Amino acid sequence: MGLGLSACGQKQATDPRQVLGEHMQHGGVDGRSGQPTAARRAADERGAEPADEGECRDAAEHLVRLGIELAIQQEQDPEQKQRLAAEREEAEESEQAQALMRKWTQECLDRGDTRAEVECILEATREADLEACAPAE
Repeated sequence: MGLGLSACGQKQATDPRQVLGEHMQHGGVDGRSGQPTAARRAADERGAEPADEGECRDAAEHLVRLGIELAIQQEQDPEQKQRLAAEREEAEESEQAQALMRKWTQECLDRGDTRAEVECILEATREADLEACAPAE
């Protein structure tokens, strides 16, 4: 009787990190939002091939744009958020962004990222989607 009663009335964890730790997704669901994550694509014949330079460059460009978008979304100060949004294009074309795109393109090529992994990155719209794109270790 004590075990059954001790579970009743207990509050559920409000912080998903208490349950999931640093792994913020489980079973294809984002532990922070409850939204489904982008499913990793099965590596079919074409998807298992290494991505070419253009595909890696597209993925790197998407990562830079997504990072800027997420920074704007996560900004708490309304004035700062508006300023960041107004400067989005300038940030995407900055030397720092261009350097990151070159670096990430080369890293993609050096790692031999697959076309399926690159396509997953291109479809990502949230940080959790990117976590789903990482190869299983």
